[in-house]
Amino acid sequence: MTERPTPRCRLSPGIVLRDRLARVDEAGPLIIPGAPEPVVARLAESVGFEAVYVSGAVTSAAWLGLPDIGLATMTEMVEVAERIAGAVRLPAIAGGDGLRRRRRQGAGLP
Repeated sequence: MTERPTPRCRLSPGIVLRDRLARVDEAGPLIIPGAPEPVVARLAESVGFEAVYVSGAVTSAAWLGLPDIGLATMTEMVEVAERIAGAVRLPAIAGGDGLRRRRRQGAGLP
C-alpha cells in the first residue's frame, strides 16, 4: 500500500498578516505597496513584498475612470478588491473608508 502525501495546510492571508504585524519589532517594518490591478499585485508578490494595499482612489481611477468622490458603487469596489486579492497568496488590505461612505450614501445619509 502506498503512503498518501500529507496535505499542506495554508494559513489564511489574514492570519499571516496578523502574525507578521505581531512580529514587527523583530522582523522590521512591513512595507506594503499599492496594487491597482492584479498584475501589479503579482509583481509585488514576485519581488518579495509580504502584502499589498488596494486603494479606493486608485481603484476608482484605474478600473472605472472615475474620481474617488463616491461615484463607484460598493459592488464595483468589492469586485475589484476581490480580483486583486484572488490573484495572489499575499494578504490584500482594502481601505474601508470609501465603503462606509458608500453605505451611508446608499441609505440617504450625508
